[in-house]
Amino acid sequence: NDLYRWTDDTGVTHWTNMPNAIPEPYRSQVRRPIVPGGDRV
Repeated sequence: NDLYRWTDDTGVTHWTNMPNAIPEPYRSQVRRPIVPGGDRV
């Protein structure tokens, strides 16, 4: 599963593997980090 990351208005970083769980105001800033077990740069 991919992990998605975003930071809210208070500076807290959140992680989820369910894109639908990301609050609408933050969806445009979502970052997809390296997939566990995937290639590393």
